[in-house]
Amino acid sequence: MQSSHSTDREPPLPTYLGLLIHAETRKRGLVDKLYDLGLSISYDRIMQLSTALGNSICESFNTENVVCPAKLRNGLFTTAAIDNIDHNPSSTTAQGSLHGTAISIFQHPVKEGDGFERLIPPIALSAARYEHLKPLPESYTVVPPVVLPKEKSEIPLLNGSLVADGTSISSALNLEYSISE
Repeated sequence: MQSSHSTDREPPLPTYLGLLIHAETRKRGLVDKLYDLGLSISYDRIMQLSTALGNSICESFNTENVVCPAKLRNGLFTTAAIDNIDHNPSSTTAQGSLHGTAISIFQHPVKEGDGFERLIPPIALSAARYEHLKPLPESYTVVPPVVLPKEKSEIPLLNGSLVADGTSISSALNLEYSISE
């Protein structure tokens, strides 16, 4: 079935349905069947949109000079936890083992505001015609090893008690629950 519309005026329902079915199943045959029935965009068009979206996000990474999820907001206190992932570390052949890094990022809204959305470059019509993802800079994909210092760290002495009296807990809880409401 030939498309009877221009890609710059694509109907939203077939586009949404095609992207949804592809995201849920990853099955080209199912997407193509729906396309033949006029219910979806073609699998090739889904791949074009997916590539264009990836290129748009990569352009955002290059503009901001940082790689992070697009949903993170500016102006919010943000923390991260990093841990290594080791599966079957006793493997002698390294086949079937996995060594990786997990990064979890948390944003903490404050009472004065909840930050603001970051700029994500829109998908240009010309960008939707790219067939390949643009590569990220090598500095984003190569992580240099960390070397610990050989000299001992100097830890300052503590003046005062290590035990809190607990009086600040109730005010902190009240603040926490008032933010979420």
